[in-house]
Amino acid sequence: MSDPDLTPHPKVRRLRMPLLVVALALAVVAGIGVFLVNRDPAGRRDGGDDNSPDRHGRPIEVSENGRYLVDHNGRPWMMAADTAWSIFSKLNAAEVSTYLDSRKSTGFNTVAISVVDPTSGGVQSTVNQTRDHLFNNNSIADPDDQFFATVDDVVAQAEGRGMTVIIFPLWLRFAHEDPTFTTQNVERYGQFLGQRYRDDDNIIWAMGGDFGGQTEGLCPDQAEVRALAESIKAADPRHLMTYHPGTDLSTSTCYNEDDWVDFNSTYWDFNFHNMASAYKNVLRDYNSTPRRPALMLESGYEGPHPGDDDPNALTARTSRIQSYYMILAGGLGFTYGANSTYYTDNTSPAAIRSWQQTLDIPGAAQQGYVAKLFQSHSWWALAPDQDHRAVVSGYGTFGEQDYVTTGRADNGGLVISYLPTERTITVDMGALSGPVTAQWYDPTSGVYLTIATGQPNTGLSNFAPPGKNSVGDDDWVLILDANA
Repeated sequence: MSDPDLTPHPKVRRLRMPLLVVALALAVVAGIGVFLVNRDPAGRRDGGDDNSPDRHGRPIEVSENGRYLVDHNGRPWMMAADTAWSIFSKLNAAEVSTYLDSRKSTGFNTVAISVVDPTSGGVQSTVNQTRDHLFNNNSIADPDDQFFATVDDVVAQAEGRGMTVIIFPLWLRFAHEDPTFTTQNVERYGQFLGQRYRDDDNIIWAMGGDFGGQTEGLCPDQAEVRALAESIKAADPRHLMTYHPGTDLSTSTCYNEDDWVDFNSTYWDFNFHNMASAYKNVLRDYNSTPRRPALMLESGYEGPHPGDDDPNALTARTSRIQSYYMILAGGLGFTYGANSTYYTDNTSPAAIRSWQQTLDIPGAAQQGYVAKLFQSHSWWALAPDQDHRAVVSGYGTFGEQDYVTTGRADNGGLVISYLPTERTITVDMGALSGPVTAQWYDPTSGVYLTIATGQPNTGLSNFAPPGKNSVGDDDWVLILDANA
């Protein structure tokens, strides 16, 4: 095919005419109604509901204090993200609808997706369900319009549900191996993306992709990464952008001074038996300058994972631990992933259940309880209690998985602590601004247990969890609210 059209793109979904004629003919024979859904330049589908959260002409933005994100009304917006890297390639439109409906009802408001299918083995081998290749002529400079019609549909379906999509344009681990991965080619690709999607309100861009470390260098392919980021940003200055680094690294490791970076993202350390990197790495970015919101963009996926040395190491519990750690360390939200939704590939030998079955596993529901808890409180006012002003003893060892992460509002209105294991903690009640309502929150059921109302905000108080939670584990969340 010829070079892609780089003029502003209305994103009206194009169907190949022979297929369209066949589809219409079959529909008439079957006696069923047929309608085509088009997208206007603002990214809305005809007849859609314009009252969903992110559909008011303004995308997600960074808060004035640089600590979190805000929605179209300037209200604090906490990311609750699922990971489904391959749905542009692996799912059809009906399956995308099933996936998004389930994740929306569970409590997720964001999904992270890679344009390059990580299961395909490379950039040029990525295809969608109708076998359209990501690029024509085996060149990153020539994106295929039919492939991106699939991307259009997923973005539109997410938008219709008030959900945000984090789009990874080129998974760096694979792009690095592609001979057409040059600054000139990625600039052309970036211009195409920026012009095509700049009017959609529900997109966040993520550069990089699981690449960077001792072998390839901490910050590989910086010229190409910058060229892609800056070309997208030039055509699309509306949307936030970040960078997915290598293992245990952060955006700030490589691009701390780059203007196209809107928030820092970090990657876990692959320690399957200690989830501490979920708070250590977020805190590292929280404390960095210049100030930007912080996120752990990828963490340990809930298993089992048959190919791992310890297939059962990553569980619903470790996923809970990571999500609470991410937020209470000062993060802008949390990210989650599970086998088999993260690749949505039911044919994979590593898939221990179908992706449809994975939608309903207990660990996914428990991520919804994470979102429910924080969205019910002024989570954006919390700052990590790094100096132990609130929890003065019983907080465990920093760097270990027994560490109690605590968020404390500067005005003393709220303290939230996550206890990954059972113990008694001591709280200096003077860290709170007035009489306190104290509650335990079961992270496995979303149920509150009120243990005190009107408790004085003076002296030291001991708090011990009420035993096992609903699934028999011993992690709990303590909420001390002086605003209740």
